[in-house]
Amino acid sequence: MKVAIIGAGACLDGRAHPSEGSHTSAVTVDRSALLRDFYLAIDRKDWSLAASYLAPDCTWHILANDVTDAASAVGPAAVSEWFVAALGAVQTRQIIENVAHRGNGAAVFTTATVTVNGVASTSEWIDVFTFTGDLIAEHVSVQTG
Repeated sequence: MKVAIIGAGACLDGRAHPSEGSHTSAVTVDRSALLRDFYLAIDRKDWSLAASYLAPDCTWHILANDVTDAASAVGPAAVSEWFVAALGAVQTRQIIENVAHRGNGAAVFTTATVTVNGVASTSEWIDVFTFTGDLIAEHVSVQTG
């Protein structure tokens, strides 16, 4: 197993994190890679890293599903609070099956395994993201199966 020590502000693969430096609407990173790192941060329960991918005024929406009730949050701090409340006590493993990009948006098709009290369940999801430059501006999540 290869282990790397990553400095603050770096992505999981060592690239500069998108929050480094100033932001304009220009895209400077591969959004598929950004989303992969974002999902990994959530699975690892690294809430501060996950929140660092969010725009300061981001909106986060979750429709009711097998894991959590419907919820909305605005801003990275509120989204982090939701992560802790909704996902802090469960183990997640999200596999990205496909990412479809269009303009400032992306639809991410995932298969997620969630383990609660030792019992695992697998479901399919579509997460839709919009971006402001390299940061997530809005998210909507729908469980599809």
